Amino acid sequence: MKKLFTLMWAIVCAALIVVSCTTDGTGDNPGGEPDVVAPVITVTGAPEANLAPEAGSLTLNYAVENATLTATLEVTTEATWVHVGEIGEATVALTYDANLDSPTAPAREAAIVFAYEGAENVTVTVKQDPQEPAFTVAFDEETATYQEIAVTCTPVDDEMVYVLLTPSDITYYKGETVADKIKTYLASMASYGILDDASYANEYWYKGAMTEPKVLLRYNENPVTLYVVGFSAIATGETDEYDDPLYNVSLLTAVHEYDIPFKGYPTIVVAEGVEQTVTSAEGTLELNAVVENPLANTEEITYVTKVETDATWVVPTWADGKLTLVYEANTTALPRTAEIDLDYGHSTVYYGREYFESAVTPVTLVLTQEKDSSIVVPTLEIEVVDTDFDKIIVNVTPSDETVPYVLNTLQVMTNYEGQVVEENWVNVVVGNMKHPDSYNYYTGKLENHVIKMVPANYNDEYDFYVYAFFTDAEHTKPLGEPTVAQTTIDMTNYPKLEWDLEACNPKPVWVEGEYGGGQYQMNVNCGDVVTLKYILTNPVEGAVVKLNGGEFDDTRDVIKENAPVINQDACTITFTIDKYGLGNYHWIDPGFLYEKSENDLWGVWAPELMITQNEPVAKTLPYEESFSQTTGLGDWAIRDQVLPKEGLSYVWYHSNFDSDYFMKASAYVDGVKYKTESWLASPIISLESATAPVLTFQHAHRYAGDPTTDLTLWIKEVGKSTYYKEQLTIDNYSDQAKFNFEDVTVDLSEYVGKKVNIWFCYKSNTEAAATWEVKNVQVSDAGGAAVMPLL
Repeated sequence: MKKLFTLMWAIVCAALIVVSCTTDGTGDNPGGEPDVVAPVITVTGAPEANLAPEAGSLTLNYAVENATLTATLEVTTEATWVHVGEIGEATVALTYDANLDSPTAPAREAAIVFAYEGAENVTVTVKQDPQEPAFTVAFDEETATYQEIAVTCTPVDDEMVYVLLTPSDITYYKGETVADKIKTYLASMASYGILDDASYANEYWYKGAMTEPKVLLRYNENPVTLYVVGFSAIATGETDEYDDPLYNVSLLTAVHEYDIPFKGYPTIVVAEGVEQTVTSAEGTLELNAVVENPLANTEEITYVTKVETDATWVVPTWADGKLTLVYEANTTALPRTAEIDLDYGHSTVYYGREYFESAVTPVTLVLTQEKDSSIVVPTLEIEVVDTDFDKIIVNVTPSDETVPYVLNTLQVMTNYEGQVVEENWVNVVVGNMKHPDSYNYYTGKLENHVIKMVPANYNDEYDFYVYAFFTDAEHTKPLGEPTVAQTTIDMTNYPKLEWDLEACNPKPVWVEGEYGGGQYQMNVNCGDVVTLKYILTNPVEGAVVKLNGGEFDDTRDVIKENAPVINQDACTITFTIDKYGLGNYHWIDPGFLYEKSENDLWGVWAPELMITQNEPVAKTLPYEESFSQTTGLGDWAIRDQVLPKEGLSYVWYHSNFDSDYFMKASAYVDGVKYKTESWLASPIISLESATAPVLTFQHAHRYAGDPTTDLTLWIKEVGKSTYYKEQLTIDNYSDQAKFNFEDVTVDLSEYVGKKVNIWFCYKSNTEAAATWEVKNVQVSDAGGAAVMPLL
């Protein structure tokens, strides 16, 4: 009975344990809430094998167990070649790019991450094989040299367009990878129109198999790599800021890389070394000099060695691996050196002239010959008595007054650290003995001798050496080391020119430069009379102020008759601005020369002064210029670009016939036709308020070779350089036989909202020199403006 009770109690306890482990909504939670079960993500559909190298798409299946209504699935990847598309209820759409890696590269991988709130992320990895080789490339190692190699390339598709490039071709193009750089390079070539021009085929790009081996390379690195890639370049129809066409460039194949067999450079080797020293006695020096890795001669090219020197005391020859130097005795008390240049290459003819084309890095051998120690050289003493801004006064005392000597100066330059740059200046002096005519030679004693200096060539930061050395009677070689005296030029008396700011009209204003420094500037208007007042300190008796040696630096030709007036007593420069310069900026930059006599000329500069012109106030439309008897040239300007040196001094001029006035251009004088180019430029004409502006004029011509190229019409937007003129179409050229005036109408609607200049361009040559007459120019609309002539 006791055993039966024990068994029954065990059964009850077991039942209670089972009940307590069952999820019945109460459990162990104090509030009686049900237990939370985490969502679980499962993904299927990823390929076991690698993806094909071509671009394609992939669908992955997924499921989320224990999903909630508030969460959504997120699918992401850091791989740039995989793109996540639509995420459906049970599928995810993916697309992927073609694999353009090298065929020898391993398959690339992309990790695709599935995320759902509350669930552990699931990562699926897909791989993509690289493309199969699209080209067969071969190298002709038998004909390879250090400069070039024959390459053949055969694509799998005869219609494939491709390029062959080396690292040096794409070095300076933007991109992190080789493929990026090649794409940038091709975009540049396409923008130049090269990829559209069949004449560049087999030079920049190729199509189909090469029919002949292509000489491609000039080796400049080791090893050399060749890149081959197929591509497409499709014009977008748009242009960049330089009006070059824009293209969409795509790489259609992998970038295939090939290591090219490298053959070493030819090298000149002098076994005994390139620095040799010999005694002062005459003799012969024989050295072993060979060319390693020589090039193979062909029917067209024969490679030879070459040796030369400009030293007259040594004669070099180089043959059969031997360099022989035959030298004369040194009969001076100075050592001397000769540079012997060794080269290897071949002769080539370029534009009818024969040149030596080097095939190596040339080698220079330096031969030093010791001095003759038996020679006793006389002595020299140099004493600097005084200096001024333009002279050094010296006393020179030689121990032997019968031996000639050179007396001269040498400016010693210093760098930013104050170190002497010309540390080997003695050799410079002695080397100048090759030009004896440039020296002044003296014999005997000199007292208070004036060495005339040229102040324009130095400033007060530079010291000078006064040097003298004895020479032989023929002045062909020095007899010993130079004697030297160092001095500093006294710049306190140097003439200076400064602007009298208060007296200048208009008054110059100092403008700081963007990167330090600056300049004085003044703004002027067309028609202004400008007066520049200067202050001259330390004047030299008899000297005068000139403008740039006599001519005003008026590059824009805006000074009336180019004749500024200088009043030496009042220290003023006066000129009139009578034109407005064409271009983005307009300036006059005066410089000055202080001249006492023809052989006594020094540069004297004031602080830089830039004169800028204000744009004149615009006139209103309609604008008209008839070139009548009263108006003449009017506000127009003439700009001659090409004129002969003799026989013709102008092209455009105001003319009339039978009481009819016009502007006329001709380059035919006394039976001679001249080559010219001359432009007739209008004032600035404002189309800012215009709605449909129209240009009209009348013209007549004869004797033109081709009037459509010799007699043309142009327009330029104000603010742009004159290089950016655009040609307009003249739709009505006159009958050259009749020489009648014809009416021309040109639509200017494209330039609404802008300010422009109209240009008539006349060109002629020795075969045809037209006569061209223009009158009654009008630009009409409901509003507009015009201003002074541009140059």
